[in-house]
Amino acid sequence: MNEGYKYIEWLEIKTETEIIKNEVLEIIKNVHVPGKILEDKIRVYGYVEVGTSVDYL
Repeated sequence: MNEGYKYIEWLEIKTETEIIKNEVLEIIKNVHVPGKILEDKIRVYGYVEVGTSVDYL
């Protein structure tokens, strides 16, 4: 395992259009990762603080 990844709190994927956002979401849903859908980006969490609730995409 690459130790560097355990320190990444989240990754944001900026999407230029709604069509691209929907296509990216379809791919991410196959992986089933914790994340949040924002207006122009998708945030995928690497870790969250203990006691924090997250939704899975």
